[in-house]
Amino acid sequence: MDTHRVESLSDSVFAVAMTLLVFDLHVPSTTTRESLGSFLFEQWPHYIGYAISLVVIALVWLEHHWIFMHLERLDTTVFISNVALMLIVVFLPFATSTLASFMAQHRDQRSVAVFFGAVLSAVAASLAWLWWWTERHPILVRVGTSERAIDLLNRRLLLAPGLYLVATLLSLVSSAVGVGAYALITLTLLWLLRPGLLAPDE
Repeated sequence: MDTHRVESLSDSVFAVAMTLLVFDLHVPSTTTRESLGSFLFEQWPHYIGYAISLVVIALVWLEHHWIFMHLERLDTTVFISNVALMLIVVFLPFATSTLASFMAQHRDQRSVAVFFGAVLSAVAASLAWLWWWTERHPILVRVGTSERAIDLLNRRLLLAPGLYLVATLLSLVSSAVGVGAYALITLTLLWLLRPGLLAPDE
């Protein structure tokens, strides 16, 4: 099975998911007397959700590229796992919109924060599973892949699901703490892209 075709299809799904996020950012109505500042302030949950999800999808896209960079071939499990990952990634805009809407209306905030965290955890776990299966079957790994690259991918991809799961559990106590933890984890994973940290060589 051609890895390039599967990666190209996946890249298209990532692009669609990132584009869908912006549709949840609304233009203020010109028929109301509400000031622009007030409108923008009221929309803050949408901006927070948009920022977290956009960075998450960008990180997953990059990590997905790293995985496929070290893939020699696909088997059925890798293909199905990749489809499952795409299914969850393209669902993330819906979860983001749901989080923002409920937070803005002060409705069932803890439940919606847990729901959003569960989706983030599922995205991270699906990507980790994709790499875990690949790495456990050497016939799938490209010849010449260094042990350092494998070790860095193992540590990075197995770190994210656990962190997002802990943040999801924190949301059971406080939605604000949970959403803050999602943002902090996402920024930390972004910071770890710095050379010498949890970023494999290109």
